[in-house]
Amino acid sequence: MSKKDNNKLIEIGYVKKPHGIRGDFSLFLFNAQDSSLGYVERIVLFPFDSKSTLPKDGQEFEIEKVKLGPKNILKLKDIDNRNPAEEIIPFKVYVYRSDLKTSSEDEVFLNDLIGYAVQSIEGKDLGHVNSFYDNGAQDIMVVKGRETLDVLMIDQFIKEIDHANKMIIIKLMEML
Repeated sequence: MSKKDNNKLIEIGYVKKPHGIRGDFSLFLFNAQDSSLGYVERIVLFPFDSKSTLPKDGQEFEIEKVKLGPKNILKLKDIDNRNPAEEIIPFKVYVYRSDLKTSSEDEVFLNDLIGYAVQSIEGKDLGHVNSFYDNGAQDIMVVKGRETLDVLMIDQFIKEIDHANKMIIIKLMEML
């Protein structure tokens, strides 16, 4: 199993610490408002660094329960106390693309946009989509080029997403 296979797995968050003594985890989600953890039954974990005992090519786990809210708490089957939980921390959390639900045929996952070229509406090359994060109000697209730009994923700034050419056209924010 390889997390490099973008068509099979999508990274949704990470865990860096346990929660309590029963083997639960404090989970950071990249998009807490629209989490797939409310309905998926399995996840794949990859080590965040060498402190984790997870295999480098990942390990699948079944979700026992998840509590989403101000603190996201994840409980995995077969991890019943803090000791085995601490052994696999820190880790990245992935879901299978095939387990995700879409609301329409033209809906895309933000993960699908990573690597797209980004241009201003004036035609200036700004770089490529590097990642996304959630600021609590909306998703933010991180563009890496000569400079790093954080772009709000709202219609005011995202003018066109051209999937055929893997290009996103944006309107730059005017500085005061």
